[in-house]
Amino acid sequence: MAGIVTVRAFGWAEAYRQRNGRLLDQSQVPYYLLAAIQNWLVLVLELVVAGMITVIVGLAVGLRNKIDPGYLGLALISAMDLGFNFRIIIVYWTELETSLSAVVRILQFSATPSEQQDLTTVTPPNSWPKHGAISFSKFAASYSEDGKTVLNNITLDVQPGEKIGLCGRTGSGKSSLVATLFGLLHQREGQVMIDDVNTTEVSLSALGSKIIALPQEPFFLKGTVRYNLMPWIPEDKRPAVSDAQMKLALQEVQLWDKLSGAAETGQSALELSLDNVDSLLSQGERQLFCLARAVLMDGKIVVLDEATSSVDAHTDALMQRILRTAFADRTIIAIAHRLDTILDFDRVVVMDAGSIVEVGVPGALLETEGSLFKALVESQEAN
Repeated sequence: MAGIVTVRAFGWAEAYRQRNGRLLDQSQVPYYLLAAIQNWLVLVLELVVAGMITVIVGLAVGLRNKIDPGYLGLALISAMDLGFNFRIIIVYWTELETSLSAVVRILQFSATPSEQQDLTTVTPPNSWPKHGAISFSKFAASYSEDGKTVLNNITLDVQPGEKIGLCGRTGSGKSSLVATLFGLLHQREGQVMIDDVNTTEVSLSALGSKIIALPQEPFFLKGTVRYNLMPWIPEDKRPAVSDAQMKLALQEVQLWDKLSGAAETGQSALELSLDNVDSLLSQGERQLFCLARAVLMDGKIVVLDEATSSVDAHTDALMQRILRTAFADRTIIAIAHRLDTILDFDRVVVMDAGSIVEVGVPGALLETEGSLFKALVESQEAN
C-alpha cells in the first residue's frame, strides 16, 4: 500500500491486478490439491463402509433363519457409526501429518548453519580501534560468493580523525563500500585494514559494535528512552553511561525539553516509553535521537549513510554542527546526499561503477576543470 501512489502515477494498476490474480491462483494450487485428496479419501472410506454394509446384508440374507433381526439392526447401525468414526480418524491423521511438515521445516531451518560464523583468528582488544585509521588495498567484493563484483580495485587510505565524504551517482557503489567495513560483502581480492587489523579476521559482531553507524532511516526498539539510547549495554552494566551523560546528549540535540514535557508528572524523561515514537517525535526528531545515541557510543569510526537526506534544513544544520563538534576527534565516512554538507570535509571520494574515480580536497576539486565532483555539485545546484 505504501507504493500505491507510484503504481497509479505510472498507470500500472491493471498490470498489478493481473499479477495479483496470477499469484493468488498459484498460492491456492496446494490448497486445492489438498482438498481434492481429502475428498478422494472420504470417497474411499465411504465405499469401504458401503462394502462392509453390503457384506453384512448379504450374510443376513443368506443366514436369515439363524440371525436375530435385533442383532442384525444393531450391526448395521454400528457399521454406519464405525464408518463415520473411521473417516474422522483418518482425516484428522492426515491433517496432523500436514501440520507436522511445518515442524520439519523449522527443524531444518534450525539445523542450517548461520551465515555469521565465527571463524576469526584475531581477537582485537577492547580499545580497538584506538586511532580509527582505515586502509583499502586493491579491494574487490561482491554480494555473493560467485556473484558479480560490485567493488573493483578500491585503494584508499583514511587517516585517524579524517573526515571523508563519499559521493557519486546512484549505483556507483557508495553504500557497498561502507558495507564492507561491517563485513557484509564477500571479499574477492585485496584487504581492508582498521588500525592494522584485517577486518576478515575480526568477527562481524565485533565490527558492528566497534563502528558507529547512523543510517538514513531511524531505528527504535520497544522500551524507554534510556533503553533506546544505549540498547547495546547489558542491564547489569547500565551505569557505564550515566543519566547525566544521556541528558547532556539529548540536550545537545535539543530533544530533552520535548521528552520532559511528554513525560508524566514526577517521571524522568529517560523513563518515557517510546513504543509510539511515530506520534511522539517527527522524522527529523527521530533522526536527532539516533544522533544522540551515536554520541553516547564509544568508537573512533563513524559511518553516515545519507543520515541528513530526509530532514529539513534546520535539522540538517543542527546535525552538521553536532557532527563537527561531538565527533571532532573521530574518523567520519559520510555518504553525501547534499553535497554542500561535505564541502568542509578533509577529502571527498567520487565513485562510479564500483570504482574510485576521483579523490581530493573539496575546494581544490571545485576549482579543477573537468572534475567529476565539480560537475555533481553544479548539477545539484541547477536542480
